[in-house]
Amino acid sequence: MAIYLAPPGHSYHGIGDFDIGKIGYGAKNFTADFSRTAEYQKIARLGYVDIRYPTDNLFGVRFEPWHIKIA
Repeated sequence: MAIYLAPPGHSYHGIGDFDIGKIGYGAKNFTADFSRTAEYQKIARLGYVDIRYPTDNLFGVRFEPWHIKIA
């Protein structure tokens, strides 16, 4: 399993992005498995919520369905 960590001062969390997850799902919240949960599906249907790193992102970052983009 690859681990990614932005260097200090280079995370979008500093401008308001946040992570979401399913209670009781543990570390699987931070895998692509999260995208198959009812919680993720509900967030995706809202339309005004955007994922920072979708599967086709231009940053080359792995798919992060838990990372919600603010701006």
